[in-house]
Amino acid sequence: MAELTKRRIDIRIDQKLCKQCGICAEFCPVQALELSELGEPEYRYPERCVGCQMCYFRCPDFALRVYDLGGEANGA
Repeated sequence: MAELTKRRIDIRIDQKLCKQCGICAEFCPVQALELSELGEPEYRYPERCVGCQMCYFRCPDFALRVYDLGGEANGA
């Protein structure tokens, strides 16, 4: 059986567009995003990210971009 590698995902947050509502962090099912002490979202735990893009779809300000850097999804 071939060994599957975890997808590598990068999330970029445009702080100029972000209104710091926290929706992206609230909807992240694996808590890869967290709010800083200043209320700014941070992609703090990239190893947790599964690439579901909930943060992207829920962001009302279009301040997030999700990039798949390759690899295969576990279980695919």
